[in-house]
Amino acid sequence: MKATWSGSLSTRLFCLDFLKAISITAVVSYHSIFVSRSTYTDSLLALDLSSAPLRFCVPVLFTISFLLLERGLANRSKEPTWKLMRKRLLRVAVPTIVWFSLVIGLKFSRGSVSLSEIIPYTLRGDAYQGAYYLVALLQFLLIFAWLRNYLRRPQSIVIVLLLQGAVFLLVYQALSGNPALQPLLSTLRSLGRPCLIYWFGYVALGIYFHNNWPSIVEASRTTSKSVKFAAVGLTCFFLIAEDYLLFSLSGGKIVPFDYSMFSCVISAITAFICFASIEEWHIPKATQALVYLLSRYSLGIFCINGILSEILLSFGSHLLSHLSFDLVEILAIKLLGWLFLLGVSLLLSILLDRIGLGAIVR
Repeated sequence: MKATWSGSLSTRLFCLDFLKAISITAVVSYHSIFVSRSTYTDSLLALDLSSAPLRFCVPVLFTISFLLLERGLANRSKEPTWKLMRKRLLRVAVPTIVWFSLVIGLKFSRGSVSLSEIIPYTLRGDAYQGAYYLVALLQFLLIFAWLRNYLRRPQSIVIVLLLQGAVFLLVYQALSGNPALQPLLSTLRSLGRPCLIYWFGYVALGIYFHNNWPSIVEASRTTSKSVKFAAVGLTCFFLIAEDYLLFSLSGGKIVPFDYSMFSCVISAITAFICFASIEEWHIPKATQALVYLLSRYSLGIFCINGILSEILLSFGSHLLSHLSFDLVEILAIKLLGWLFLLGVSLLLSILLDRIGLGAIVR
């Protein structure tokens, strides 16, 4: 379904389709290296920093999800909230169960996962690359109706973002070696990226953007291109700088803290301010068609690319483990893998939709 604004269900919000398209494209980039890390150890930091500007992807996808969820509830305010939430839960739960069951079943049959590990393996979002997003989203859907009653208040956005910042500071303090916080650090590592403390700020942003959409669009429209370019450039700089700090503090073991960054929140705000006013006629028709495809099948691309990348990584790690790649070579491998993975994931999503499995890809 193409994004629409609550004031008119027939009016399409092209900017949300555009943001989803560029975000899912960026997501795929993180899964596009199909060789073992041991083959490019000397380039790990440089590679991580080169990818840092794309870390806006998951924050933007979360923000869009909560914006659209708030829009759906606002448009149907006369209907029971629990019915609407149940419908949305099922819409996310069905593809999650299907893809998780497929992958975990395959890994269990191969002995990669034992029976006792299945539940914690699932809850940590380790089924495939990026699976944590669906686990976190399902948790928020269970409590969203309660959260929105508080977050719809104008002053709540500031309070929640300050709390989100406090969480990030706590993570930084723990990574800095504060002895009192080492038990917390161990707990956070065991919980993985689905832990809600990294993401609740985007719930507030999504609700705020929905409730103030005309003002957001007007701010975007009246902001000059030069200012937008500067904002994007500064955001990229902040992402790189903070990524370097996080990489250094964690000793290169950045997961699961790779999105516990102030610049990630800034990147979501920047994306909406810069692109809220974009219209179809701003880009060529061929690009419009691609934007709609990527947006429509973003769920399928998200899941399929994560699964396919693990399969390809398994083969690549086995066949090419004896090789060594420098930075230029690994960047070339990543670019080719990115294009291949995105294209195949999109084509498979379209195919599954055409044979009647649209519920698991869009």
